[in-house]
Amino acid sequence: MSNLISTTLLQQGFRYIHNNPEKNLLRLTKWAEIFAQNATSKKQLEAFPEAAQDIHSPHYHFIMRFFKELAPHIVEKIIENFVLNGSWIGYKKSTSSA
Repeated sequence: MSNLISTTLLQQGFRYIHNNPEKNLLRLTKWAEIFAQNATSKKQLEAFPEAAQDIHSPHYHFIMRFFKELAPHIVEKIIENFVLNGSWIGYKKSTSSA
């Protein structure tokens, strides 16, 4: 059930980002901090806004190109696999089996 909720929330987030990545990405990051389940994920999310706001940073340009130039379904699959499955769900599974 929680995987279904996470996936649904992620899909809503994708629609939100695709409308205006520069404006909505930082808002969505704050939203994601609520759902971060471990200290590592929270630390990574805390570092993200700095990279995403500094327009002189190479990270900023990479992030914006990622959202603007890749096909939306590719962006969604990358984020779903690395963020949702790799970090949030994967972390929960790895700690429960240990």
